[in-house]
Amino acid sequence: MSQVFEFEIVVGGIEVNTDEQLFDISDKLYEAGCSDATVLVENGTVIVCFDREADTLESAIESGKNDINKVEGIYAASALDKSKSAD
Repeated sequence: MSQVFEFEIVVGGIEVNTDEQLFDISDKLYEAGCSDATVLVENGTVIVCFDREADTLESAIESGKNDINKVEGIYAASALDKSKSAD
C-alpha cells in the first residue's frame, strides 16, 4: 500500500547563487519528474525536498534520485529521511 514519504536529496554538480539559476534548475527538475518536490538553496547547495508517494521509503528515495539524475550536469548526492524528524 502506497504512502507519502518526506525526504530531502542534496544535489551535486551545481552551485546556485542567483534567483535565475534557482528558477532554471527548478524548471529542469520539474520537467524531469520532480513535480512533488520543492527546490531550496542553502549556501549555494541545492536541496530537493520531496513528498513522494511510494510503497517504501527506499523506493521513494530511489525514484527521486533517478528523476534528479535525468537532469544533465547534476546528480543526487545524498538523501535524508525527513519523516523521522517531523515530531
